[in-house]
Amino acid sequence: MRYKFKAFGRFKEYRLEVENQTGCKIKALRSDRGGEYLSGEFIDYLKENEILSQWTPPGMPQLNGVAERRNRTLLDMTPYEIWHGKPASYKYLRVWGSPAYVKRLVENKLDSRSSLCRFIGYPKETGGYYFYDPSEQKIFISRNAVFLEKDFPSDEVLVKESSEDPRHDSMTSFEPSVLTDSVPVLHRSTRESRAPERYGFVGLTSQLDNDPKTYGEAI
Repeated sequence: MRYKFKAFGRFKEYRLEVENQTGCKIKALRSDRGGEYLSGEFIDYLKENEILSQWTPPGMPQLNGVAERRNRTLLDMTPYEIWHGKPASYKYLRVWGSPAYVKRLVENKLDSRSSLCRFIGYPKETGGYYFYDPSEQKIFISRNAVFLEKDFPSDEVLVKESSEDPRHDSMTSFEPSVLTDSVPVLHRSTRESRAPERYGFVGLTSQLDNDPKTYGEAI
């Protein structure tokens, strides 16, 4: 309300709305002796409807804080709490975009009884929730749903590969090389091993290989 002369008209609208919606009647109006509340038509209207007009005493502006404090208390409340006199219930609120299993409106014996959808809002004309069904790509209203608010969708982005991408031709694939430990090959010496001459006959006999190699030689 930008102008004070509109206070009388707004008060009449407020009184009718309160009595029609809540069934309660306004019994008293407390003001700070403002001129908008002391006009003749305002006072006559209060008398006709048996509403008591209460003013703060003159010369005591400290009492104006009572009305101002009451206005501040009202402003700190939600509109629902001001109107109904009790805090609002937040059980109806849901996390936007959360998945939910919604009961199918038309059930089939061979199909599942519910479908996985996404919560996207609240309808104004009726109770329930707006859901989006990605399998059928449609939006509908339903009340019977089980919300999975802890299972929020991830931010994964699916990128489709295109063969027309010019960068695809310039890219080459590299196969990973497997590193193996190289085992050194042992080379045997081709020189004939002979015993030193100082061993004499003993060394010569040790070099003779007279052991039989086959069963026939042994017999």
